[in-house]
Amino acid sequence: MSCRARPRSAPTDPLAGLRQTQDVIYLDYKKAFDTVPHQKLLQKLKRLRLGDVLTEWIEQFLLGRQMRVHVNGSFSSLIDVISGVPQGSVLGPLLFLIFVNDLSDCVKSSILMFADDTNIWTKIKDTRDSDLLQCSEYVNGMVEAMVTCLQHGKV
Repeated sequence: MSCRARPRSAPTDPLAGLRQTQDVIYLDYKKAFDTVPHQKLLQKLKRLRLGDVLTEWIEQFLLGRQMRVHVNGSFSSLIDVISGVPQGSVLGPLLFLIFVNDLSDCVKSSILMFADDTNIWTKIKDTRDSDLLQCSEYVNGMVEAMVTCLQHGKV
């Protein structure tokens, strides 16, 4: 899974009466819905204890799918689809959200997620705070921690 990070500074809600600055990193996962590994998603669903019937139904929805490519009147061979949630379905986005729901446990800063968009922010009290969040090593470390959590099924 790969993503882009764009550090930006944004003031807090001016109606709150406190003028503080926050640095925000906006992450947008590339092909996020295509990269959800079926087996890890199914393991997570089982840990959520949604019930055997529902979990088995979702498993049947995901597994056994095949795809092929059509170019200039010719078709490729069929291959098994082992990752991704079906796009254009009602269940696809929900399954993606279930897969990444506790990703925030892997990040030490404040985090807000909606579908495949993630915002990470921290309040800026002095220049050290701003420098830390905008430091490429710090950002890369956070992104690597998030990717590791996803790859090893820790979320």
